Amino acid sequence: MKNVGMVLFIFLLLEAMCSEGCWKEEREALWDLNSHFGFPLSLKWYGTDCCQWEGVECNSSTRRVAKLNLYEDTWKNVNRYLNYTDFIVFKDLKSLNLSHNGIIGCAGNNEGYSPLYKNFMS
Repeated sequence: MKNVGMVLFIFLLLEAMCSEGCWKEEREALWDLNSHFGFPLSLKWYGTDCCQWEGVECNSSTRRVAKLNLYEDTWKNVNRYLNYTDFIVFKDLKSLNLSHNGIIGCAGNNEGYSPLYKNFMS
């Protein structure tokens, strides 16, 4: 009986955290990325469910961001630096497209994130 109660508690906790369709901290991180990069794509980001936003795909069971397509041809002539720590909040992120965003290198201490380099710079 204790196990049923624990499972129910975890389910309710997850439900509360995802009640707006996606995880609050991931939605906020997307807005932070937008403020750093100024993605025109974010003009199409409305509502609280970031899983429904253009360029954002979520894991269907966890409702966490799994794929970000932030390709932006507008910024190809602007030089920017990427900080991998901006993406730590995305626990289920498997695919990230930042091509044509003018990223020329990394800022800050990105030690330990080098395996992610090929995904972030694709």
